[in-house]
Amino acid sequence: MARLFLMKSRTTFIIVSMVVLVYLLCGTSRGDNWVKYDDPYFGFSIEHPPGWTAKMDSNNHIIITSPYGDSTVVIYPFISKANMNASDYVNMYPSASGYVNTYFSDINLNSDYEGIAPGVVRQLNSNTPGLDQAVGSINYTRASDGTLLKEVVLVSIYQQSGMFYSIRAPEDNFEAMKGTLTQILQTLYFTEPSYVQWLEPKENAFTMEVPEGWNVIGGIERYPTGQIGLSEGSRGAIKATSTDGITITWGDVNLPNFFQTPDQSGNYFGYPEHALISDRVMVLHKMSGAEFSRWYVENYLAQEYGYTNIVITQNQDLPEKSQAFNDFYIKSGFPINQNVGEVYFTCSKNGETLNGYYLAGINSVNSGMGYETWDVQGIYGYVAPASKDNVASLVLAHMISSSKPNISWFNNEMNNAMRNAEIFMSTNNEISNIIMERYQTTSQTQDEIFRHFDNFILGQTDVINENGETFKVEAGHNYYWRRGDVVVETETYDRPDTDFEPLMEF
Repeated sequence: MARLFLMKSRTTFIIVSMVVLVYLLCGTSRGDNWVKYDDPYFGFSIEHPPGWTAKMDSNNHIIITSPYGDSTVVIYPFISKANMNASDYVNMYPSASGYVNTYFSDINLNSDYEGIAPGVVRQLNSNTPGLDQAVGSINYTRASDGTLLKEVVLVSIYQQSGMFYSIRAPEDNFEAMKGTLTQILQTLYFTEPSYVQWLEPKENAFTMEVPEGWNVIGGIERYPTGQIGLSEGSRGAIKATSTDGITITWGDVNLPNFFQTPDQSGNYFGYPEHALISDRVMVLHKMSGAEFSRWYVENYLAQEYGYTNIVITQNQDLPEKSQAFNDFYIKSGFPINQNVGEVYFTCSKNGETLNGYYLAGINSVNSGMGYETWDVQGIYGYVAPASKDNVASLVLAHMISSSKPNISWFNNEMNNAMRNAEIFMSTNNEISNIIMERYQTTSQTQDEIFRHFDNFILGQTDVINENGETFKVEAGHNYYWRRGDVVVETETYDRPDTDFEPLMEF
């Protein structure tokens, strides 16, 4: 039977957002004369008042500075250590060795600070499972001129993808400046590269749009023995790399075309687990999509690309997606029993810590002879620096949605070429939509993150009643109660009166 690639990606629920949403402070509005700063190399855009400067330094810190250098916005993507949470990072930011430390080196450009006094650090509740966020304030003195400074820092972490945000101004001017500083955050977004059309070079089998300037290699590989790949006797694989460290792969010609589950007869004839029956068939126990994606990353990917220190941060099957794809294939005349799973991980290469994501689709067939054969319908993903994680996700979605088959090639390879080509495109579009849905969820998460950031600066919090009505109240209390327009805070769960309704912080 003809074989289709399953292409899938996730927009890592990373904390690096395309569009940062901030609740406005104190009625401050952005002026029409603000300057837009575009950085096409690092892939971000931000706006700031006239006379301010914006840049990304060599350590991937986005820094926006006022004309006199006394007010700044700093944004820094990073990969969290496994044993640290958001509160840990906020607490250790003003380290004992000085304001500059090994985790956020050079964030404040120099170490001309003294009298560092960390304020309250608050671990924030989250409506998003797995999102860890904390916020804190810091007061200190600039030694060169004695200026008292105040800084508010927010750290958010999801699946070890972290984001550091900071706004800083002279203490006596912080209230006046905080609106401008958060408005600058509101304008930040990370941009996609421009795209050009890429034609599969070996057999003109398909086209797709790839980022301009990226190195794209691969295509259709033929096997004279006729094992099943993209079609009978062929297999496809693509590798796309950027100049700033992103690597995207689709397929892997080094993988066996088929796997066969171990059985007694195989052991008898000298084919135990992991043995190769032929160049393209391996004996391997049946795996789910999640199991195989992890196995692939820890074995093939690590070996082929030299990744070390692989740490799995999340590994899961996607049963709802699997069922949706199976239903779609059955309706299309392909009774495929597919299991889809994904893996999130961090790894190292050349001393740099990277984020990674891979998804696998597994198809299995019972032979009726005591063993099963199974194969990988698709293996697809990326590895990228923390600052490029969201860009890698968007590029994945675009490459998938833009891929178009060559009908003539499909006609030579498959029966009912038009129908197979339609399935190829429909599957890709559906996967691309899944990626973009996750990306939109990321933007909603940023809305939540900066709602908490705003509340911390203003000393308030959000509460909700059982009818879904929300209110802003003074922060720092354990319980909140409401009667009409009156909200009462208590430290113990004691209702002020019988007609007060409880409010839940969120």
